[in-house]
Amino acid sequence: MKQDLKSSGFFVNKDKSIWQPTKKLIWLGFVWDLNTHTLEIPSEKIQRFKNDINSLHSVSPTARQLAKITGKIISFMPSLGNICRIMSRNMLMLISTSRYWDEQILLTSNAISEINFWHTNCELLPSKTLFSNNFLPDKIVYTDASSFAAAGYTVETFKKVVHKMWTFEEKQKSSTYRELKAVLITLNSLMKYFHSRLVKIYTDNQNVVRIITAGSMNAELQVLAIEIFNLCVQNNISIEVDWRFQFSYWKDLQSIQNPSLRDFASKLPNIAEASKSKNTVKKYSYAFKRFSVWCSNYDLCPLPASVITVAVYLSFLIQSEVSSSVLNGAFYGIKWEHDLNLYSNVFTSDFLSIVLEGGVRLLSKPVNKKEPITHDIIKRVIDKFGLSTNLADLRICCLVLLSYAGFLRYSELSHLKASNLRFYDSHVEITIVSSKTDVYRQGNVVVIAKTNSDLCPVAMLKRYLEAANISISSDEFIFRAISFLKSRNSHILCKANKPLSYTRARELLLSTLSEVGCKKEQFGLHSLRSGGVSEAAHNRIPERLLKSHGRWKTDLAKDGYIKENLKNRLSVSKSLNL
Repeated sequence: MKQDLKSSGFFVNKDKSIWQPTKKLIWLGFVWDLNTHTLEIPSEKIQRFKNDINSLHSVSPTARQLAKITGKIISFMPSLGNICRIMSRNMLMLISTSRYWDEQILLTSNAISEINFWHTNCELLPSKTLFSNNFLPDKIVYTDASSFAAAGYTVETFKKVVHKMWTFEEKQKSSTYRELKAVLITLNSLMKYFHSRLVKIYTDNQNVVRIITAGSMNAELQVLAIEIFNLCVQNNISIEVDWRFQFSYWKDLQSIQNPSLRDFASKLPNIAEASKSKNTVKKYSYAFKRFSVWCSNYDLCPLPASVITVAVYLSFLIQSEVSSSVLNGAFYGIKWEHDLNLYSNVFTSDFLSIVLEGGVRLLSKPVNKKEPITHDIIKRVIDKFGLSTNLADLRICCLVLLSYAGFLRYSELSHLKASNLRFYDSHVEITIVSSKTDVYRQGNVVVIAKTNSDLCPVAMLKRYLEAANISISSDEFIFRAISFLKSRNSHILCKANKPLSYTRARELLLSTLSEVGCKKEQFGLHSLRSGGVSEAAHNRIPERLLKSHGRWKTDLAKDGYIKENLKNRLSVSKSLNL
């Protein structure tokens, strides 16, 4: 093997290479031990870590020094697990308060405790196993808390029940605090039954699951998380925490035994997602992730979220002065996630709709529509670049004429392939495979006539395809990136069959418009679509044909693209015979 690698041109690193079979090796910064099935931290790495802690020397290290320590702790997670997150929260909170990396930080007592913990225990903590062991729990515990009391019990023949009434101070705490305290009280009270056991704890608060697993940036909750951790370590208890309502419709599908039914059921998630376009699903997913992060900062439950949680989040976005589209995206992204998990009843509240409507009104700004590209501008572009044999010039001319004549959105134009074109004596037929308004992908056909003039879009399209060497029967995208070959002193299409990006197409169009004397800030790619339909409307083309050619569903959508010329606007007052 060594010789094969050398002969193939590889440089062999002798220090890092192991040529004999082994059950123990260092790879990716960890010791992979197949004898014990563990992932361990190398002793040299541990020693360097302890040296870094020793080098702090004072209770006022810089943010950079503390970040170096916490960074190494987090890097231990593959070996040591979630303890790395739990026992570094206070240090991370201090780092987040610093204004710059070299600012000195006064360590709190909790942060000092974390540093001492790692200095003392980093060599003693057990390593994670490489292969997960799915053991049944020895004890199953349910806990719950209200604003008045907390309770917990074990699932056994003879139930052992714990309950506690909250003090006045505890009643003022958050629901997450009380639920977390309920877990701690239950563990403490039934400790003699849990010693050296695997305990499964069910709670109805998702935040409790996360905090026990990874700690909290809230100092009060972090104290409880550490108490639970220490209690388990001291009594050799292994705990698994789960949300007792995490069962959802999708999880229930796993219980289906019939193979045929299981096959049908397995397709349901994809079918549900297909109700929206891929871009919409992606947008909703990002919106919900941002909501989840926001919830975690305030220890709120994102799924299912309460009406008040969603309303406060919308208020946060409104006061952050996001755009109305971002606000709508957030609302419908959260709603989408709840609908998928059968929590749609949250969004039956009229209050959320009222908050959304109010936010949209407050955030709305005057619409600054781009100007339509007129017939005169099209003529100036073709007069300047249309006679060129340069592929780049032909591409922009073809792009302009097709968009203008076909009322094409750029998403439709960019995804045109040569196989979508059919040429006839009098026209070209363009199949739009995917369109914004064609949600069921039935397909649309746009026909563009031959005009036999200098501005003929069909003639320009043929010239461009010939210059680009694109075969009509191929699946190549028509509009792609172009490379310049110095050896030939000419442009060629890039081999990568990827459509020209929106950003690049917009740059090319605006640059072209600047060269023919237009103010480029007044125009965009949609100006071609609006320019084409405006010109057709001025020429009295029937409304039905305009809608069909532009693939608009409603008159309202179509009318938003048409800019009436001055002559037509004046005709209204002239008709009054004043």
